[in-house]
Amino acid sequence: MKRVHVTAAAIAACCLIATASPVQAGNSYGIYDARTMAMGSVSVASANNDNAQFYNAALLAFNEEIEERTQDGRILFPLIAPELSESAIDLEEISSDDVPRSVSDSVAAFNAAMNAETARAVVDTTSTLDAYLVGLDGEDLRADVYFGMGLTEPGKFQGAGFFLGGRVLGGGQSDISEADRAVLAAYQEGLTFIATDGAEGEERPELLRVDRSRR
Repeated sequence: MKRVHVTAAAIAACCLIATASPVQAGNSYGIYDARTMAMGSVSVASANNDNAQFYNAALLAFNEEIEERTQDGRILFPLIAPELSESAIDLEEISSDDVPRSVSDSVAAFNAAMNAETARAVVDTTSTLDAYLVGLDGEDLRADVYFGMGLTEPGKFQGAGFFLGGRVLGGGQSDISEADRAVLAAYQEGLTFIATDGAEGEERPELLRVDRSRR
């Protein structure tokens, strides 16, 4: 019996996302609360409570209530506000779904027991990977995360606010090699050929290493 081994190097290469130089674009001052996100970042003139310190601190002194009566002071800790591009979320999903490990495990299972079932499993896991790669190719990657703490006391006559925090910005552009995707497609064709006993796909002997010493 001849034994076929799938080499996973080219498949693993397709899991790599190369980031080019950071995309040159302007960054906003930041969005730090859910209300402002829901308003499309237009709360600068209406922020008059704990979020005023981020957008327009002077509004803390324009609250309609007297601070001694309302006791409306607030402490925000911890304060974490992430804003991620859709492509960055996709990368997180790839990691959380453990797509690379699924591909690696299915390849190992096929190498251990070559049959239609294990071949189909490799086709399925690599198809999932390829679907992610198609969606990521050429997309901007952007992450904007603010973290810290805040203390505010809005009031009709006097308002005050204090905050201490940091901000992390990151960005780039995903670049999926067409050559890697072509190799991935060739592996899928070869394994589909095995999974369907030659009814579908195409035989790819140049990609599947055959050990003829085992019979």
